[in-house]
Amino acid sequence: MKARTIHEGKPGVGAPLTKTFHRHLDEIRKSDAKNPEVQNRYDEALQRDRARTGPDISFSGNESNPFFYNTGKGFSEIGTTLGLGRIEDCRGLVLVDLDGDGAQDVVMHNYFRNPIVALLNRSESKGGWVRLRLQGTKSNRFGIGARVTVNGRVQELACGSGYLSGNAPELHFGLGAAPEANVTVRWPSGRVDEIKGLARNRIHTLVEGDARPLKSEEPAKQTIAAAIPEASAPEPDARELARSLRTLEGKPAPVEGPGILILFRLSCHACVDELKRMADVERQAQAQGLKVTWVSIDRDPALVAEEFRLNGAPVQPLRSSVPVGNLSTPTVYRIYDDRVDKYTGRFAVTAALAK
Repeated sequence: MKARTIHEGKPGVGAPLTKTFHRHLDEIRKSDAKNPEVQNRYDEALQRDRARTGPDISFSGNESNPFFYNTGKGFSEIGTTLGLGRIEDCRGLVLVDLDGDGAQDVVMHNYFRNPIVALLNRSESKGGWVRLRLQGTKSNRFGIGARVTVNGRVQELACGSGYLSGNAPELHFGLGAAPEANVTVRWPSGRVDEIKGLARNRIHTLVEGDARPLKSEEPAKQTIAAAIPEASAPEPDARELARSLRTLEGKPAPVEGPGILILFRLSCHACVDELKRMADVERQAQAQGLKVTWVSIDRDPALVAEEFRLNGAPVQPLRSSVPVGNLSTPTVYRIYDDRVDKYTGRFAVTAALAK
């Protein structure tokens, strides 16, 4: 089939849409190459650090995963409450009973940080459940495409459940307070089987054409201990941090006395916003008689130096030589003679200068 064409201003002359599309992508790439806010794409990050397993920033704007609960009158977002509202750019998700307690656990595949995350379902529930596995005879082996009704609730067995992910070929039904499950299976072949009185809290294997389950069993229980998080470096003492500062080339550049330390990362959008107004921040600080020190906690000081050079920054930053742990950015320390005030978040710089 010939590619459809569009005219480019000359009668009878066209260009394949595919060529036009790729030319448009090239224009976007050239534009992005001049934009410092998109310089940490994965391919460029990989060139800087071959051990890297993901991008420096979220490609979804740090948007958390939503999880919607059907209340019967609408849907409520409860992902944050359940611990599912994570910001690692989830691309795939499967439901599986990892520990055999009957509750559906969650395994997520992420693009940004923590490639695989397993979340154990520890919510308390007094309701029962059944899990159904199908075996087709005239239909396909796993009964893919079957429409199953359990006590009035309907599900269809599908092959694949999301991007590059798929649940096991089984269906999980909550029973609430019902003592048993009455099941109707409409097989892909068109046959309809009714199986009544299935015991709750068990896994039942149903065969096309049989009136009783081929197998009925309890899930195999497993004890899964929660992972112990790695100990992170404690938050640094602001005065010690100031005394330990170095230039991006590694030469000692200690800072003594009162002033403001602004800790940033190039991968932090709020930090980039503050760096854009660096000259204005410097003027405000000078009007108050304050010295401002910009401190990079990026892993690659050479990259920071290049970014500041390309953007014509009025001040060169320093870098920390002491561990800062999982410090969020931007973090601002305002150092007085007798105390240190700390500010974090998008308006941290503004708050520190307002004092």
